[in-house]
Order: sequence, then structure tokens, then C-alpha cells
Amino acid sequence: MIRWLAPLGLLGLLGLVILLIIYLIKPDYKEKKISSTFVWNQVLKQNRRQLPVIYQIITFLLQGLIITSLAFCLAQPFLFSKDAKMKDLEHVIILDTSMSMKSKIVNENDGSTRLERAIAETKKNINNLFKNKDSTVYIILANENPNYLVAGYTPMQREGIEKALNSLTYSFGEADLEGALQLAEERLNVNPYAKIFLYTDTEFGDLGNAVTAINFANIEKEWNVSISGCDVAIINNEFVFDVTLKCSGNVTIQTNLSVTIKNAENGDGIKQTYQLNVPVNFAVNENSLNHETTLEIPITATNKDYGGKDNWFFSTYEEVRLELTDLNDSILSDNYYLVYGGEKDTIKIEYWSKTYNVFWQYGFSNLANNMSKNRDIRFQQINTDYGLEIKNNGYDFYIFEHSIPQEIIEKGLPDDGIVILSNPDDRIKELNLGLSLNGMSTLSTLTSCSSKIDTPLLQYIEPSSIGVTQYSNISLASDSLFVPVLFCNNDPLMLVQNNINSKIIVLPFSINMSNFYGRSFQIFLYNLLNYFMPVTLVKYDYLANETAKISCKGISIDLYYEDKKLNTFTGDFPLDYRFEDIGTYTFITKFGLNKPDEVRKVYVHIPSKESSIFEISQFRIILDNQELTKEIGHDLSMYIILAMFICLIAEWYLQFKYII
Repeated sequence: MIRWLAPLGLLGLLGLVILLIIYLIKPDYKEKKISSTFVWNQVLKQNRRQLPVIYQIITFLLQGLIITSLAFCLAQPFLFSKDAKMKDLEHVIILDTSMSMKSKIVNENDGSTRLERAIAETKKNINNLFKNKDSTVYIILANENPNYLVAGYTPMQREGIEKALNSLTYSFGEADLEGALQLAEERLNVNPYAKIFLYTDTEFGDLGNAVTAINFANIEKEWNVSISGCDVAIINNEFVFDVTLKCSGNVTIQTNLSVTIKNAENGDGIKQTYQLNVPVNFAVNENSLNHETTLEIPITATNKDYGGKDNWFFSTYEEVRLELTDLNDSILSDNYYLVYGGEKDTIKIEYWSKTYNVFWQYGFSNLANNMSKNRDIRFQQINTDYGLEIKNNGYDFYIFEHSIPQEIIEKGLPDDGIVILSNPDDRIKELNLGLSLNGMSTLSTLTSCSSKIDTPLLQYIEPSSIGVTQYSNISLASDSLFVPVLFCNNDPLMLVQNNINSKIIVLPFSINMSNFYGRSFQIFLYNLLNYFMPVTLVKYDYLANETAKISCKGISIDLYYEDKKLNTFTGDFPLDYRFEDIGTYTFITKFGLNKPDEVRKVYVHIPSKESSIFEISQFRIILDNQELTKEIGHDLSMYIILAMFICLIAEWYLQFKYII
């Protein structure tokens, strides 16, 4: 299919008329016989060499082709594939389906949302387009991942388009309008005369002559107040909830923020629910760029202005519910917000030693300070001289140093936590672990260790930085489930058993007889916690369509959305999970050890940008038919110029041969 990009160039074909006129008024020489003298004979010969009639016709045609070629070159001929429809009968419609399109007109009977009005406009557009049977329509959904709702539908498929439009739902994430326009550009590359319609609530500048943008936002009849976030901190031993509120639209509003703190507990085992009421006043500046005002309100349970009391101090809470009460604004789903994370991961450690040292307690104390945001590390040193009982249950880590307590020999190793046997004595064989000691190796100098395998327990540690002067020679039975991960002179110095019902680490050397008490030991303890007891989630609030990294300290995790079970995760952790809906997600960790389930909740909310219902675009894309046309066609000018030169050379040849 050939298309002329500069059709006015075809006016050059008028040169053919001029050429014809020249030939019509050209003098007609008649042949006459003259006396046969030598001189006149020469003249007659010259007359007989005039161009014959057939060659005159050929010359005329060649000259006409030369003029035609010049006219065609001026008209810029391009060749397009048969798939390129050089008509404006193809419409590409981009529908913004983000949460801000759920904004509705307030205080009107119909209360229609922006998306509902955009869908109605889409149907009207398609009805007008389908009056021509050769028309086609493409509908692109501008959500977080732009895609085609329908592609290349014709009037025969009108029912399918209606069904697809009627089943549309809102996306909880942000709209990738730039990606949607780039997807439409691909259609424009196929058909440069396609019309693009963008139905959105974002204000754009010039997008090019190929795009018609319609903004369905109504600044006069829409306004929205939202809870866009809540940061939690502990200041002066008190929880502070820093709530961010936004108001969009030309409106002055007074409302209340209800704060409900559920199951708050101050270490006394008594859980209570606290209720606060925070007055909120908004007066939006009409001259602001996006017609928006933001408030940040720090809230504490002891603030008497909000109904708090002096004794409302608590160390943990199950849930904080924030809600804008009795508010009929444009988007209702951002009028409440849930805050989780009030219950830290509690790590309980039992330490017993035949000869106590400060290394284990000092190391875990440092970790407790560094991990205080997500962890509550409780180190319990068991001293039987003071009446403390050695237990084989109720802790996450059990450290027995220099010997195995008689109580553990009798009751058996704990089955609800990780057991560390540091510098054990011969009694280790009584545990039936497939391990036995074969004397001591005493070294004259501090000797460096090495590792033959890659293990998370030694991550960020250079094994050669660990040195010992004495260690026990330990033997493994053929059926032993232990894996050696650290060596000295090819003798194992760290053995690990990590099974569903048995998690044990054996260190057959005394920390006192090594340099392991320094930085490497601190990193080892950090790796120990992250390997055996990783935090399930690093935070407790996520955006819709955000991906979280999920870790597991047990054998599996059951995932619930509200009250519906979604999945059970097993196998390799950590894993990535994408939150598609807003609301509460519950992660229940199942332990292979004799240990109760762990419950963790997160709240997924819509992006703050989607609650800001009057937006101005910050990017520019120009989609212009004329600029894109040359990119998809094949320029024929060079071929026409080549043909013109061939005609020109042929015409010159005839003139030279028969005239000169």
C-alpha cells in the first residue's frame, strides 16, 4: 500500500501538459528534393538523419516519465504493509482503572464514579465508531501493569466489548499511564492514523495530535479525606502513632478520627482496649497545585486532649484501628487504617554453664539493643545455686556449656527450640546423637580455622579469622545427622543438625580457649537468629500490589486474607509474595518443634497518591501521527530517482545518436 506524505508534490504532473503543448507547437519540417549537386546531397543526408517518428514518440514518453518521477519524489511516496490501515477507523481507548477513578460525585442522586462515567463515554465512542463496518477498537487498561482488555474487535464483536466493559473492576494500585500510552504507541506504529482516547482523572499537557485526553475529575463536586499512613515509634517509653491525613478538593471540613487500641498490655497479663477521639479540621487552599492539604497528628494514649489517661501506658498491642467517622466523601475505602506490629518477636534464651562466662550474655545483650525494633531478646542465665531450675521446654534457644546437665540427660534434649552444646564433655554420648569425644587436641599457638562448605551460620565471617588453642576431637557415627561446617586441622569445630524436629549446634571447643569472643562471635549470633528464627515480615503495612519478602522460622506458613485461607507456603524461604487486595493478611507459622503457632498480621492499603484525587501529570509523551508515519513505512523516493536517471540517460542517448 503506497501513501503520499506530501500530496501537493503531485502538482508537478502539470509539467506533462507543458511538455505536450511544446510538442504540439513544434515546427513540422517537410522533406523536399533538390538538385543533386554534391553540396546538396550532403544537405539531404543530414535531413534524412532526423529522428524517426517512432523514436520521437519514445523520446516524448521518456521525457514524460522524467517529469512524472520528479513529481512523485516531491510527493514523498512511502510503501506500507497490507496490515497498516491508513484510516482513522481504528480507535485505541485507554481506561484508567486505578483507585482514584473510584472517586464519586458527592451529594448527588446518581453518585456515579469517574470510572463509571469513563465506561459510559467509551461505549458512546465505540457506538459512533462502529457505524462503519471496517472499524476496529482496542481498549487498554491503565493499571499497575497496563494490558489489553480487548484487541482488534470489530462491529461483529460488539457484545464481547460490552461484556468486558461491564465486568471491569478497580485496581488498588497506581495507574501506569505512561506505560499505557507506550502500549498505545505500538498500535500507532502499525496504523499511524489511529485515534487514541485517554479516559483518566489526571491532568495532562499536550500529548500530541494523535491523543484526545478526557479528565473525569470534578473539582466542584468531588472531595476526599483519607488516612494515608501511620508511623509508629516509642518515645519516653510510650507508643506514639504519627497519623498522616490528607484532604483533596475545594472544601472546608470538620470531622473526627476515632482511635481504637485493641488488647493493649503492660506486662501484667491484663489486656485492655483503649478508645481515643481526635478532632480534625481541614481547610483546603484553593490555589494549591493539586487542591490538597496534609495534616500529621502524633497520637498517644496518655494525651488527655483526645480522651487519654495518665496510666494508659502499654508495652504491646494487638491492633490499632484508625477511622474517620461519619464521613461521606468521594472515596470511602481510605477512611480507615489498621496498624499492626505491636507484638514483637520474643526470643527466649536459656543459658546454663558448668563455669559461667560473659561471652554469651554479652553477645545477646548487644543483639537485643540492635534489634529492639523487631525483637524482644530475653536472656535467662540458669544458676541452680539460686534455686533456678533447668528446663527443657519454653525457650527458643538452649545453651549448655562445658557439660550436659543431669536434668537434660534424664528428660532428654528440648524439642521446642534450638540447642547449642558449647564445649561439651563425654556425657554427650549419653544423648544418643551419634557423637563421641576422643580426647583433646592442644595447640602450641592460636591456629586458624577453615570451612569447606557455604553455610548461613558463617555468613560475613572469614573462617580463618577464628583461631583456637584447644579443642575436643569429636567423632561422628555413620548414621549421624550432623554436618560439619567449620574445621581446624581437618577436625570438625562446628557441627549442625537442622531437621524438622531437631535443631542442634555443637561447638567442641571452649570460647575461653579461642579468639571467637570478638566481632566474629557477634556476627555468628546474628546469623544464628536469622537462620533459625528469622523475622516473618520486616514491616506490618504494605501498599496494594507491593511485594513482601516472607521468611519462616518453622516448617510452613498458612496465609489468610480476612477470614479466607489463600495458601500454605512450604519449601525454600525466604519467598516473595505480592499483595493484590487491600485489607488484613494473616500469616500463621507452623513449627515442626513442639511449639505453638506464631500469628503475624499486616495491613495492605491503597497508595497515598490514589487518595489525592486531583493530580497533574509530571511526564510528557508526544504521540503524533505525522512524525510516526515515516518510521513504519518504506521510502520509495530512491527507487523513483533511479528510474528517472535511467529514463534521462536513454533520452540523451537517442538525442545523441539521431540528432548530432
